[in-house]
Amino acid sequence: MDYPVWGLLEKSQVDNEKIEDAITRLVGVHESDPDSHLGVGESLQSHKASEIIDHVARSIVADKLHNSAKPNEAYVSADEGDYATIQAAIDDGKKVIFVKAGTYEITTPITIAQSDFYLIGEGRDKTIIKLAAGTLSAATPLIKVGNGSGSFYNINIVGLVLDGNKANVSNPDEYAAHGIEVTSFVYYSFFTDNYIHDCLSSGIDFQGAYSEISHNRITYCDHQGLYVHGTFSTEALFNFIYGNYLKGHGDRAIYIAACIENVILANRIADNLSGPAIDSSANLISIQNNMIYNCLGGIKLYSARCSVVSNQIYHSTSYGISVDTSEGSVVNSNLIVDSQNSGIYLIQARRCSITGNKIIENHYHGIHIKQSWNNTIVGNILRDNSQQTNNTYCHIFLEGVVAGVYCVRNIINANNMLGDAANKPAYCIYENDSNCDYNIYTSNVCIQAVSGQISIQGDNNLADNNIVA
Repeated sequence: MDYPVWGLLEKSQVDNEKIEDAITRLVGVHESDPDSHLGVGESLQSHKASEIIDHVARSIVADKLHNSAKPNEAYVSADEGDYATIQAAIDDGKKVIFVKAGTYEITTPITIAQSDFYLIGEGRDKTIIKLAAGTLSAATPLIKVGNGSGSFYNINIVGLVLDGNKANVSNPDEYAAHGIEVTSFVYYSFFTDNYIHDCLSSGIDFQGAYSEISHNRITYCDHQGLYVHGTFSTEALFNFIYGNYLKGHGDRAIYIAACIENVILANRIADNLSGPAIDSSANLISIQNNMIYNCLGGIKLYSARCSVVSNQIYHSTSYGISVDTSEGSVVNSNLIVDSQNSGIYLIQARRCSITGNKIIENHYHGIHIKQSWNNTIVGNILRDNSQQTNNTYCHIFLEGVVAGVYCVRNIINANNMLGDAANKPAYCIYENDSNCDYNIYTSNVCIQAVSGQISIQGDNNLADNNIVA
């Protein structure tokens, strides 16, 4: 049985036009219509729209990079964005603001006072926000987050250069001339991959919780590089300070106050008044795997139950690690080299554990324990301390009473001490006063001190099973 080609069939019983002829006719009508496929979502809309065909030197993709498509987004550029200034986009309610490369000079702070907000530059060497030269009014940070009260969530500042321009700026309230100042408590926020420099005050002044400050380069600010703190009523919890580079600040590289369980990890810190400093109002702070160079003090602990682990501290112009009035802190597996004072200094510390550290070529004592009690000093390697002067300082030095505070009930065990350089310690272990008492010295290796290996003064100390030579 023969079947006809379907295109030669009639369209219907009431219309004898062949199907093939009908298709040809309709295609011709469609192609002759200049408005075909120009509706919203139609395939030829962008290709036939004259404003894109005539758009000089721009593709459709490039055009989309210069103008936002979503209602809550905006692009800021001096000549081709949705807005010419960042503040104009913020004031218009935009929540995701992309800032094109260029320099944006300001005389008043960029103020962010909304949650779920993103301020994103093209990179920390491209998008520059700069404080304009001249005399400024008080409280002039480059970026101000918050309104001084309440709290905000999920604020993100990424990929910007913040130039405090301190050489050309005067400010009657220099303590408010930060790179970024957070004036309300913020949660779940991210400040990352920014370059902040030359501020009259701190690089970042932050109050908040569950937030991350990471991979920023913060240099040459007159006060702190990074100040993280709580308020009188709210402690700053569970912040993560990671992978930042902090150099050349007039005060502390990182200062932590009124905080609990913050982590300071893998930062590189150089040429500051001090490295990380933990205020007595903070607790349970973890300081790990940081590299610290040429600071007046390497790490300063004034707080309780902190852990200082696996840091490398070189060439401090004072102490490598200072543990001041701290209780229950752990100082473990750190490398401390060439401090101009002692490697580790404990003063009025109690129930702290100083274990497994390498303390090498420090100018004064390796470990100086002053008016401290119930501490454990175990398994440290101390080599070639007393580099300031031969036969003057000690690997482990215990200092007794001042105003009724004794150096008692400490355990000094299994430390390895050697003097092999031209300047050698006077003693490996030395108590300076009979009020250093009830201390235990066992299983230490004490070699090549000049005046003696172990000298203890208290009546109730125990020294046993030490190797001396």
